[in-house]
Amino acid sequence: MVDNPHETLQQISRLLEKNGLMSLSDLERSIGVSRNWLSGFMAALEAIDLVERKGTRTFKLYMIKRK
Repeated sequence: MVDNPHETLQQISRLLEKNGLMSLSDLERSIGVSRNWLSGFMAALEAIDLVERKGTRTFKLYMIKRK
């Protein structure tokens, strides 16, 4: 369970700014949250245009969306 989604968002933003692209697995290992929760969180960030996803159905790479 994630205590503070705002903190998780900040961690994701820092990691993606630093690394450019990261897979869901890399984000999971770096942040330490469950893969299922993180997958839903990333889908929500994608839906509100904060992140962009590249890759296939089975392999997803995320990056900060540039406007």
